[in-house]
Amino acid sequence: LMNELPTHVKAATHLGIIVDANGSPSDRWNAVKDRLYKSGIEIPSEPTHQGVIANGMEPGWKVGIWMMPDNSNSGALEDFLLQLIPQKQEALKHHAGSSTEKALNLGGTFENLKKATLYTWLAWQEVPGLPYGTAIKSRYFETTSSLSSSFRSWFQDLFLPDEDHSRQFTPQN
Repeated sequence: LMNELPTHVKAATHLGIIVDANGSPSDRWNAVKDRLYKSGIEIPSEPTHQGVIANGMEPGWKVGIWMMPDNSNSGALEDFLLQLIPQKQEALKHHAGSSTEKALNLGGTFENLKKATLYTWLAWQEVPGLPYGTAIKSRYFETTSSLSSSFRSWFQDLFLPDEDHSRQFTPQN
């Protein structure tokens, strides 16, 4: 998808880029930043905790970047969702984690412990094993945390019409 980024930047009035920060968040950010710069889009040298929204190719166009899980730490979508498990289910989340780790020690062949932990936790919900999107719609995850509020604000600022563009990144000339 990174190779197709220049095409999408030229065609989209509002483009949201969500990437996992796996490994090194700074390396991932620089890869996106360099790809966008080659397409004529400037973004800050580092992500902000609230995500980034920059000017697109035409006036009024926007390009937004959110680096999972929280624009600063290494991780992926699963790390983001694990942080959104409600406090009242915290003990169940920890039990899912330790059970998943035990399964790995007993010969489980999965590679991603956090993904397996999240799927295990989802398997123990009212409707077991829902896909992430359906589980979000079913309100299995906490939507009032600061992390979910930051993501929601970034998404709304990027995609919903709004006259206040105070969060939009404008490069210094």
